[in-house]
Amino acid sequence: MSEKKENDVPKEGLEFLTDEKGEIAVMLEGYDLGFANLLVEKLLQDKDVGFAAVEYAHPTRRTPVLRVKAKSPKKAVVAALEELGKELSSLKLSKR
Repeated sequence: MSEKKENDVPKEGLEFLTDEKGEIAVMLEGYDLGFANLLVEKLLQDKDVGFAAVEYAHPTRRTPVLRVKAKSPKKAVVAALEELGKELSSLKLSKR
């Protein structure tokens, strides 16, 4: 059984365009702009995150690119994803 490390970012659907100390840019393959914006909102609530934004890699490709500047950007993204997962799993859909 493998241990989960603090900076383990799920690799599925993620392509790191920039991975430097204090800054990452990640292409969110298979995700839409709505989810990416939720992630940015959650990241901006973290006091260690100095910058978080999303853009499209190319207008016709429609794949969001997440840019994060922080003390530990991967750790911040993992924490934000975990928090979003908790929030989204607690939602109950109402029948119409």
